[in-house]
Parts: sequence; structure tokens; C-alpha cells
Amino acid sequence: MNADDLITQYQAGNRDFPGIILIEGNLRGADLSDANLQESTFKLVNLNNANLQRANLHRAKLNVTKLGKARLSYCDLSYANLSVTNFVLADLSHANLSHATLIKAELQRANLSHSNLHRANLSTADLQDTKLRQANLTGANLSRSDLRRSVLTAANLEQANLHSSDLTGADLTGANLTRAELRQANLSRATLQGANLQGANLRWADLSGADLRWADLSGAVLSGSNLTGADLAHATLIGTTLVHVDLTSANLSGVDWANADLTGAQINGVKLHGTHRYGAKMDDATCRWLDLSVNGDRSKVYTFQSADAYEFFYRSAPKVQVTLDDCIAIDAYSLLASTYRKLTKVIPIPTPSLTTSRHRTTLSFDLGHDRDLFLIGAAGIFPFEDAGQTQQLLNDMLQSMPQGTRQNQALQKSLAQLQSLMPILHQMRSSLDHAFFQVPTQTQLVNSEGQSLTVYRNPQFGKRSVPLFQERDDLLTNSLLDFAPPSTDQVNAFIEAFRA
Repeated sequence: MNADDLITQYQAGNRDFPGIILIEGNLRGADLSDANLQESTFKLVNLNNANLQRANLHRAKLNVTKLGKARLSYCDLSYANLSVTNFVLADLSHANLSHATLIKAELQRANLSHSNLHRANLSTADLQDTKLRQANLTGANLSRSDLRRSVLTAANLEQANLHSSDLTGADLTGANLTRAELRQANLSRATLQGANLQGANLRWADLSGADLRWADLSGAVLSGSNLTGADLAHATLIGTTLVHVDLTSANLSGVDWANADLTGAQINGVKLHGTHRYGAKMDDATCRWLDLSVNGDRSKVYTFQSADAYEFFYRSAPKVQVTLDDCIAIDAYSLLASTYRKLTKVIPIPTPSLTTSRHRTTLSFDLGHDRDLFLIGAAGIFPFEDAGQTQQLLNDMLQSMPQGTRQNQALQKSLAQLQSLMPILHQMRSSLDHAFFQVPTQTQLVNSEGQSLTVYRNPQFGKRSVPLFQERDDLLTNSLLDFAPPSTDQVNAFIEAFRA
């Protein structure tokens, strides 16, 4: 069948042309919409400006065919051979291209929005300025493809292969790149706001100047990648591997980098406002200065005395631990949460993690700075009957600090806050519509060096489960378990370990 026969039969109402073979035909501008052309062969055919909307081209061979500006929306091209095919400015929106072969295909400025490219082979394809909004590219092969300035907003690229692809200036806002292969990819100046990159492989990738705000990179591997000037504000970097990355002048304000590995990283001039100093591994990381200003304008700079960043970052999160000598009942959880919720109106207190065992319940408050330990210690014990004694001991410890030390100056604000907070807490306590928890408690402070300080332990703490058979054993047990407040030297040693 030649091109003229195909057009004549189509115009006569025939839509069924499976398995036809057409070589070097001219179908420019032809209307073949809704035609059944499955398993057909079109080689060196001119289909520029043709209308193939909703056509069935399943397993068709259109390699080295011209489809520039062709209309192929809702077309079935699944398992089709489209290698070296020209789709420049073609409309392939909503088309089914799953398992299609598009090696070296020319797709510049084509519209593939909402198309299905599941496991399609687009290696070395030219996709410059192509629209791929909400396209399904799961498991697709895009290795060494040219995706410069392409639009992939909300596209699904889960487990896609983008090894050595060029995504310079591409828009991947909200895209799903879970476990994608992006090794040695060029993502310079790309937009990845809110993108999901969990478990992605970004080894040796170029992310310089990229916008990764609010992106999820948890578990991703970025060893040796270039992140100079990248914006990672509020990104999730939990368990992310950033070994030997270059983060010079990057914005890491407000990131969560618990268990991230930045061994050997370059972090000179990084913006870190609102980012906890603990949680990340910083062995051999090098830095001369950090920008801690709110707006990243260098109005608040931290300068290192050496190139070793370890002096600034904490080993672990400072925390307040309130341990209850009982496993609290389920109905007490909501009551406890309600009490802390009311407390947040007075003081910003972090949400505690809760662990239980058969005889104990522990509330842990992870903090951003050592200096907050005493203040949050006073707030954390608030719902319990031991609050008054614990808070007074915390106040006494702060007042016992030696004058003129760096730690004393840093904690003076905490002392003033604590002293103004205590009468407010007392007033709140009297106004609550439930009895305070009367279970014996123990309050411990743990600084960023892992040193703990027991602030208070109720005299009955730990005795509930001790069997007492004789009066002599009772006296001995009381003697062993009675609490003695830490000495001034112990308190000072604990505070001396605080980070700046």
C-alpha cells in the first residue's frame, strides 16, 4: 500500500489498516485520527502536521519518520519502535508510549504532558524544552538524554534511569524521583522544589545552583556531588549520604539532617539558620565560616578557629528526659498531650517522644541547643507533682554558675526566663481542671557531649517494685535510693561541656 491508497481508503470510511508497510511516503498534514495502524511499518515517511489523534499504533515501527508538529494526543504507541523519529513540536499529550523505543528520538519542544512512558527507552533522546507535566516515566531509560529546560512538574520518575542525562534548568517541581538513577547527571540550576528523591543515586551529580527547597532526599546518595550555591532550605536529609560533597555557599536553613553523613564535605559559607547542630556526621568536613543570619545576608557569621567543622556541630541532640516510675494508662496520654498543648502557649516546648516498659515511662524532649536544657527541663516536668521541687533545683543550679564564663553568659537568658516562667507555671497548675500526675519522677538533662545530669529523683522513685520483708532491709533500701542533688562542681562540669 502506498500513501495515496491509504488516504483514499481512509476518506472512504475505512479505519482498519493493521500491519501495513509504507516506505518513503508523503502523508504530510494527513488526517488519520482513530485509525488502526497497529504493527504497521512507516519508514522514511513524512507525517509532519498529520492528525493521528487516538490512532492505534501499538507495536508499530516508525523509526526515521518525520512527525514534526503532528497531533498524537491519546494515541497508542505502546511497544512501538520510534528510534531516531522526529517529534519536534508534536502533541503527544495523554499518549500511551509504555515500553516504546525512542532511542535518539528528536522530541524538542514536544508536548508529552500526562503521557505514559512506563519503561520506555529514551536513551540519548533530545528532549530539550519538552513538556512532560505529570507524565508517567516509571522505570524509563533516559540515560544520556538531553532534558535541558524540560518541564517535568509532578512527573513520576520512580526508578527511572537518568545516568549522565542533562537536566540543566529543568523544572522538576513536585516530581517523584524515588530510587531514580541520577549518577553523573547535570542538574545545574534545575528546580526540584518539593521533589521526592528518597533513595535516589546522585553520585557525582552536578546540582550547583539547584532549587531543592522542601525536597525529600532521605536515604539518597550524593557522594562527590556538586551542590555549590544550591538551595536546600527545609529539605529532608535524614540518612542522606553527602560524603565529599561541595556545599559551598549552599542554603541548608531549616533542614532535617538526622544521621546524614557529611564526612569530608566542603561547607564553607553554608546558610544554617534554624538548623540543629546535631544529627549529622561531620568527620573531616572543612569550613572557615557559616552564615547563621535569618535572611542569609551574612549579618550573623560564625568563624572557625580552624578548618575543622567538628568544633561547631554537636555529637548528639541535647535532651531532657522525664522518667515516670510507672507505665501510664492509655487514657492518660490524651490528658498529658492536652497539658503540654496548653503549655506551648506560654513557652515553645518540643513534642516529646514517649517510650514505655512494664514499669517505666520516659518522655524525651530533643533540643536544638544545650542552653535550652534547664528551661525545657522546668517545662517538661510541669504536669507532674514533682514539678515544684525540680524547677527550684534547676533555678538553684543556674544561679550557682561561676561568673564571667562563656557558659554563664549564654545561660543568663535561660535563668531570667526560668525565673519569670515559674510563677506562670504555678498559676497554670492551680487553674487546670484535673489532678496532677502523682507518680514519682526522675528528671535528667543530657548535653550534646552525651553527659547526663540527674536534676531530681523522687525519694519513692524505684521503690515501688522493691520487695521489703524486714524493717532493716527497708532502712537499707531507703538509704541506697535516696537522692542527693548534684554538687556545684558536677553542675559546672556539665555546663562547661556546652557548645557555643
